[in-house]
Amino acid sequence: MICFFSIIVIAIYLPLSGYFFLCMLGWLGLEKQAKIQHWLKIPHDWVDRKIPFLKFKNTKPISKNFPNIIENIFIKFPLNFLIKVPIVLLISAIFIAIYFYAIIGVGSCWEDKAVQLVPNNYEITYKIISKEKLDKVCVSKDKCSTTVKKILSSNDGFLFETYISDGSDSVWCGTWSDNEWVESINPCSTIGDYGGGGENIIVTNKINSINKVITGNGTQLLRMI
Repeated sequence: MICFFSIIVIAIYLPLSGYFFLCMLGWLGLEKQAKIQHWLKIPHDWVDRKIPFLKFKNTKPISKNFPNIIENIFIKFPLNFLIKVPIVLLISAIFIAIYFYAIIGVGSCWEDKAVQLVPNNYEITYKIISKEKLDKVCVSKDKCSTTVKKILSSNDGFLFETYISDGSDSVWCGTWSDNEWVESINPCSTIGDYGGGGENIIVTNKINSINKVITGNGTQLLRMI
């Protein structure tokens, strides 16, 4: 709906802007130029009707109207500037705002629809396909762990090969809950405190079998959604 109304606004606004510009230059005739100038004077004339004191006094002949000239310069001109300029700016701001939001609305017409395949609430689920223990690693005689390779399948079309340790030393890929260690439900790789695990995640597209190795940052690699 926003897209539809924005296109209508732009379709009306741009031709009118071009017409207005050409009329102001007099390229469409003096008669049209005079009409545009008349429309532009409407706010000015409206203020003069509401506040008659703002009208400039007669200055001709100069020799007989010197006090009027002084009053026009030092009183009426500053008052006209303080009152009429904000009105002109307000009207201009309204038209600019309409045009700005119309442009944003038109931009929404060409949003990538593919991004909508994944719901905004990230309704992605994972299923463990396999879990395999690999090499045992020790950082000291009493601190050892085994690397676990885990493959998860997601409902958005990918396989994730992850590496963690077999214990709670993989602090970046899990948490304690109800006095037990619970691994992250999202694909996660990390090297545990005792040396087991790995930094990378291998992602495979289930449709075309293309895979990509996602390199870790030295601490943890986690799919956020």
